Amino acid sequence: MVPGRDISSMMPGDAFGLPDTAALNKAADQKTSVSMPVRGRLVMNDSGILDVQLVKTNTAGAVKVARAVLDKETGYWGYTLPAVADVPAQTIFVSPADALGANGPLTLSGPVPLPERILHTGDQISAPQATDKTVTPVADDLDFDDIILVFPPESGLKPLYVMYRSPRNMPGTVSGKGQNVGNNWMGGASTGDGAPVPSQIADKLRGKTFGSFDSSRRAFWKAVADDSALSKQFSEADINQMKAGRAPTADFLESVGKRVKTELHHEKEISQGGAVMDVDNIKALTPKNHIETHKGK
Repeated sequence: MVPGRDISSMMPGDAFGLPDTAALNKAADQKTSVSMPVRGRLVMNDSGILDVQLVKTNTAGAVKVARAVLDKETGYWGYTLPAVADVPAQTIFVSPADALGANGPLTLSGPVPLPERILHTGDQISAPQATDKTVTPVADDLDFDDIILVFPPESGLKPLYVMYRSPRNMPGTVSGKGQNVGNNWMGGASTGDGAPVPSQIADKLRGKTFGSFDSSRRAFWKAVADDSALSKQFSEADINQMKAGRAPTADFLESVGKRVKTELHHEKEISQGGAVMDVDNIKALTPKNHIETHKGK
């Protein structure tokens, strides 16, 4: 296990209706992505349990495709996720279909013992015929940490969809002081760096630990709804949304397609080492301003 990167779920590509193998191989060779209308996330819920969430995105998301490479010393097929700030590289190992133990009890052993956890060994994963599902409102501004692995024909393996956790989806404690805001707090969300986290909200959340950034974001909007000075700046419909932990609706002219909610933006990107739950690294932006902000980076 590598701190900051928990690869806890691999699913057969067949379950997601991926493009055919030729298209996936082409994407891997050209280092491009493929579209997936349904994507997965690993999120620690408020009870401290790691959930696998399958999300039907508003717009089909682009997912990276990579070729697994045979490790001659171990006999496993592997792919190394690159290191990001404060998170070291980690190698995903997948055993060939004819590995030792494929026709017997599933074990974590293989051709050569490895110091890392083996994520799949033995026969090909098959999609379940039926699954239990819980439908919940889609959270705003979701991000995904996933990849599609493809294998050569001689491996006997079909494409796999891999989900792993980023620092954004790890437990963390809220820090930072926030800023004093006036009577038009959300007015700043459409311009420049966006609207800062109000100091009274920072005071309420500081020191609290959440299982993921999503959890802290829900608490953030609930705190805004409960604050008398801030809540009076919103409509009744927006207040009800925030009481449920969801972001308020942005002005129509600041919406972009189906992105209609105010979004929380990390000024220093998490992938560059930005603090996930430091309120001084977070600004509220309209979708239009959020998109323009990322274009400038």
